[in-house]
Amino acid sequence: MNNYIIYEQPIRESLRLILKYEYLMEKYNFHNNNNDVWNTKSAINTILEISEMSSRINLKLETLKELKKLSFHIGYLKDKMIITDNEHKSLGEEIKVCLEEVDRIHDNPCKKIVENDFLMSIRSKLNIPAGDNFFDLPGYLNFLTSNKKFIEQSLSSWFETYEIIARSSKVILNVIRSSDKFSDCIAKNGFYENKVDGDTKIDLIRIKIEINLNCHPVISVNNKILNVIFREFTDNDLNFSKKNDDINFSLSLPKSYS
Repeated sequence: MNNYIIYEQPIRESLRLILKYEYLMEKYNFHNNNNDVWNTKSAINTILEISEMSSRINLKLETLKELKKLSFHIGYLKDKMIITDNEHKSLGEEIKVCLEEVDRIHDNPCKKIVENDFLMSIRSKLNIPAGDNFFDLPGYLNFLTSNKKFIEQSLSSWFETYEIIARSSKVILNVIRSSDKFSDCIAKNGFYENKVDGDTKIDLIRIKIEINLNCHPVISVNNKILNVIFREFTDNDLNFSKKNDDINFSLSLPKSYS
C-alpha cells in the first residue's frame, strides 16, 4: 500500500469527462471482481450509471478527439525528450489500435443498455430509496442468484463496448500523467500559491501528499494563479478548517496538448 495520496484536478472539460469515466471503470471492476450478490448488484448499478453518462455525451466522438490530439502530443513529448524514440513508436502503435477499435463502434455505447427491458426496469427504480428491492423486482433476485457463468457472460456483454472506451481512456491518462514529473513544494501555514506562465495551458493539477499528514487540498486556478489550501477535519462531525502547519507536498502540472 502506498504511503501517499495523489489528488487530481482537471482543468480541461474533456479531461474531466475521461477522469469521471476512469472512476466509474474502477468502481465497476472492483465490484465485478467480487462476484457475490451485493457486488454484482453494485456492478450493474455502475453499468447503468455509465450508460446514463454516455446517453448525454457522445463518448465515442470525445474519445476519438482525445486520441487524435494525443497522437500529435507524443511527437511534442519526443521533441522535448520527455519520451524516447522507442516509447514514441510504442505509444503511436497503441494509439493507432485504440483509434481503430473506437472507430468500429457503430452505435452509442449505451444503446445495448437502454434497449434492454430488464436493465431499464432496474434503472427506473434507482432514484427511489430502496426502489431496487427484491420484492418489487423478483426477476432481479432470480438473475443475481442464477448460474455464475451466466451472470459473468451477461455483464461482459453489457460492458463490452465500454471496455473499448476504457482501454483508450487508460492510454490517454497514462500519457498525460507521465508527461510532467512531480516537484517538491511547501505550503506555508497550509497555503500555496504559484504563478502560471500566461502562455501555458495546464491540463491537470496533481498533488501528492503523505497519508499521515491527514489533510486534503482545495485547488483553484484564477487569472493564471494556482492556489492550494490544505484543510483538515477538526472533529468527529467531519467539520474542517485550514491547516496552519507547513505542508510538504509534491506538485505536477501536465500541460495541455489541445
